[in-house]
Amino acid sequence: MSQVLGSIEPVLGHDCSPAQGATRRDLRETSLYCGDGSFNLRTWRALLSALAANAGAPACQVICPFGFEVSRNPDYLKKDLLNFFIYLGVDNFDEEDQRSIVTSFASSLLLVTKRDYSEFNRDIRQIITPFGRIQLAPRGQKSIYIKCRRVTSKLIEEYAQYMLAAIGGVVNRQIKAIVEFERDPLSRRYLFQLGIMWSHIFAADHFALAGDHAEILMEHVRTLLRAEYLGADRNDSYPSLEEHQILNSIIMPYVQDLYRYVCPPGESDDQIVDLSILDYHGQNYLKASVSRGLLMEKTRFIVESYEFFGQ
Repeated sequence: MSQVLGSIEPVLGHDCSPAQGATRRDLRETSLYCGDGSFNLRTWRALLSALAANAGAPACQVICPFGFEVSRNPDYLKKDLLNFFIYLGVDNFDEEDQRSIVTSFASSLLLVTKRDYSEFNRDIRQIITPFGRIQLAPRGQKSIYIKCRRVTSKLIEEYAQYMLAAIGGVVNRQIKAIVEFERDPLSRRYLFQLGIMWSHIFAADHFALAGDHAEILMEHVRTLLRAEYLGADRNDSYPSLEEHQILNSIIMPYVQDLYRYVCPPGESDDQIVDLSILDYHGQNYLKASVSRGLLMEKTRFIVESYEFFGQ
């Protein structure tokens, strides 16, 4: 494991002050939360960046998108955040390198949070990597997922373009959220979340979800989260009739319209970009042909939404 514990100090958010009378120790132990109880995203990202810099790979990038950044609504940070998807970006690695980087990062994250952010650490239920699952506090609620991706540019820009490629992934039924829809509630939840995210990303283009569809999706996201943390068996959790109806009556028609919009017929070849990006949650490459101007516009929107959210 990389030697990080002696070199990383807690990074305190500038707008999160300790409660009156709090000691330095109190502040160190609770500084992932602001005075109003909201999650201190600035401190969290600074911590991840410090750990990535010591993960044993040169120029290792890191992002931890929740998805709600594209809403630009800071109230989401006041909710109890349960799932943390951490992606490490490295320009070149083999499987052994990936194992070493991910393992080092996961070990360091556990040790540093135990030392400096104990309230957060005590609520970590599990850490999941491509190489196994670390079971931690049985009554904890937080799950942390850590993956390593091969990138040759900015990781956050690839993630933004993945959000557009995922539209093609749904239509072509390549994305894991569709492939595993019948047998994995986490995949169903992610698909519903994608619908909500696209509604925000394309709202300015008059492609927000119609009527109460966003709230229907959100309610089912909440239901699936509750089931997950009440211990429902993922292998025995099949979609309900209503979830099938949501897939066929809300998600698929909406995404098919989006797909036609992002690459309108008649666009000249030199104005089309063919995306092929590895699924952030699966093994397939997601493909979509996107109008060059729209790709630039939406990439910028997603990147800016992520970078400025909670800062």
